[in-house]
Amino acid sequence: MNAARISRGFHRLALFLAAIPLLVGGYSSVVYAVREASVPPEEVWSRPALIIEGFGTVPKPLGFDRLARDEQDELVDQLAASLRPQWWANFSKALGVSLATTLAASLAVYGVVRVIVWVIGGFAAS
Repeated sequence: MNAARISRGFHRLALFLAAIPLLVGGYSSVVYAVREASVPPEEVWSRPALIIEGFGTVPKPLGFDRLARDEQDELVDQLAASLRPQWWANFSKALGVSLATTLAASLAVYGVVRVIVWVIGGFAAS
């Protein structure tokens, strides 16, 4: 086996090992971002709240229980429409940070394997 063939094999190994944290981290980043965007702020926990599907928990407006069912549905639709941009902003921020961390970890794994190959190649050449 020549040095170029060994180097190519270790390069493939480095790519494979770097893909593992990238795939696992990508999945966990999406799960983390959805959870982070859906968690209500602290003031919601101290008051009665509404659970809106797809947006999580929001504070219950004053007088909500006194409204008719149709008016409650309309108010929930309005709340969901107003929360959509905020939810996407929170989701995007959390996803960006966690994906950047995932990418850094994957590049670190790739770099460590390449450094090991470089050191082994130096010893094999001498």
